[in-house]
Amino acid sequence: MGLASNQARVLLLTARQNDLELAMTTLSSRQQLLATRQAELITKKSQAMMQYVNSQSADTDVAFTETAEYAQYETAMKQLEIADTNLSLQLSAMETEHKAIVAELEEDKKLVQNNIKNTFAILK
Repeated sequence: MGLASNQARVLLLTARQNDLELAMTTLSSRQQLLATRQAELITKKSQAMMQYVNSQSADTDVAFTETAEYAQYETAMKQLEIADTNLSLQLSAMETEHKAIVAELEEDKKLVQNNIKNTFAILK
């Protein structure tokens, strides 16, 4: 390939690399948001458990795990875990693609440098 086509390829790969880095940053932010939501759910569960314990009378033998609040907590946590798993898989795929692009970018940069060296060696 010629100098211009190699340089165009380097620019294209650099643009793709930057796009992937932005997408990975966005996914990481979304994962942090999910972690925050999980912490909020755990706090709500703790509060509901304390209310349950405080309102529990001696004659009832219903466990907290059998209450509606606990079922809602479990459902919400499962949904957040599934969303987190999906984000992790997407992030992993993007990281793999990013590594491949970085390697290809380094090769193309070497080609551009060799092209420059060979092209302008004539002028010396």
